[in-house]
Amino acid sequence: MMQNNRNVVRAVVGVGALMVALVLVQHVAAASISARTTYLTFNRPMELPGVMLEPGTYIFELAEPMGSSGAVHVLKGDRRTPVYMGFTHLVERPSGLRLEGTVSLSEAASGVAPRITTWWPPVGAGREFIYPNP
Repeated sequence: MMQNNRNVVRAVVGVGALMVALVLVQHVAAASISARTTYLTFNRPMELPGVMLEPGTYIFELAEPMGSSGAVHVLKGDRRTPVYMGFTHLVERPSGLRLEGTVSLSEAASGVAPRITTWWPPVGAGREFIYPNP
């Protein structure tokens, strides 16, 4: 009888430890996703290399969790429709730039969609988009 109680206690402790580990893994995964993901809403058209973004909400993400390849993908806000995937150049974050996701834009003539030149993820360096030469 005493042996059965010990087995039950061990099983309960084991399940509890497993649940704590799963919660910690989910928390770390969510933190790493938010550090490499930005939700941006545009009220006018914007340009990325080879694609025009209509007004709306988009998700900018590093394609790899560690971001080593420099690949960025952009999805529509519903996360169902990919709109862009391409390589970028790593650029140093300017001092004083807010630590939240944002983009830098090129100058554009009236009525012309500005190019998104650089995406600044919530942390770390920026990602400069590579446009073909005209």
